[in-house]
This record gives sequence, C-alpha cells and structure tokens, in this order.
Amino acid sequence: MINIKIDGVESVKRGLSGMANAIPSSAEMIMLDRAAQQVRERMASEAPRGRSGRLSSDISITAPAQYVREIKPNARNLSGGSYALPVESGHGPGYIPNVGNIARYYAVSPKVAWAIALSIRDKGVRANPFVTRTFEWARGMIERNIPPFLNNIVAKYVTA
Repeated sequence: MINIKIDGVESVKRGLSGMANAIPSSAEMIMLDRAAQQVRERMASEAPRGRSGRLSSDISITAPAQYVREIKPNARNLSGGSYALPVESGHGPGYIPNVGNIARYYAVSPKVAWAIALSIRDKGVRANPFVTRTFEWARGMIERNIPPFLNNIVAKYVTA
C-alpha cells in the first residue's frame, strides 16, 4: 500500500485563493471587453462588403451578464427585418425578394429590380457564413491560447 501525505494543504488552498482574489475584477472585465472587441473587428472583416457596408459597420457588443459578451450584427433590410441571417444562411431557388427594396437599394428602375428579383428566384442566394467563420476563429483562438496560459501557471508551496 502506498500512502501519500501532503502537509500544509490548507495553507496551499489559502495561498491559491489569495492569488485569485488578488486579480482585480476590473482587470478581468478589461480583458473580456478587449477580447469581445477583437471578435467584433474580426466579424466586421468577415462580413461581405455590400454597397452599403451595413453588415460590417453595424455590429454591437452587449454585456447581458458579468462574464458574458454578446457580439451581434444588427443590420436591417429596408423592410426592417434582419439582414445578417439571410446573408449568413442564404436560400435556395423559389424565393422572390421585395422588388421595391431592390429598386431602392440599388437605385434602379422597377423593371431592372424585377429582373434582379427573378434571377434571385431562379438561382437562389449563396450563403456567406461570416458569423460562423468568426465563431470558428474565436474558438480556435481560445483553444490555442488558453491551454498554454493555464499550463504556465505555477503554484509553489514553500515550507519554512
């Protein structure tokens, strides 16, 4: 039988707790906000560059909870609906978009707008998953950076 005796366990726990408590929560929030800003910048760079640039320029960061940051594209189409979701997911043939919105967006005549709408109906719209690409990038950054960071944390217990 092998017995292992660890002396000073309570002192080690107190020391580790003291180290954790020594990090100011404001520093944690600064790091989280900085990471959220980097994700927002990446999403803006991944968003397609349409005529208006709305997808890349209208991305918000909110804090619904203390350790949570939500990064979300807010662009709306001319009817007030979400613009990001249809771009992200695309759609197959069969859908006819709003001809009036096409005419206003591209500043074309109703006849040209109808031609564009019919082309979209016949061909569909290819997905451009810019939010998914951003998410995969952020997950990769976490997977690459957190384990080395954690592996470099060293706790030493020294007895007098």
